[in-house]
Amino acid sequence: MGASRLILNSVVSTPVPAEGDRIVARGRVMEAGRTLTVAQSEVFAESGGQEKLVALLTATLMTVAAQEDISD
Repeated sequence: MGASRLILNSVVSTPVPAEGDRIVARGRVMEAGRTLTVAQSEVFAESGGQEKLVALLTATLMTVAAQEDISD
């Protein structure tokens, strides 16, 4: 049995409307501990080769050991 991750906290900020030719998202793990992980994702609107930040997501996740009586 493996482990699962629960989202403890998730915050999405959208400072401006997402207008452009294409939407690009980039995510990364900011800190990965034994129990808690903090991740961040940035979303950009691309137009004419220029990118503008349109959303920012920050999430805190908790790793939980698998248990026989609990399933996803």
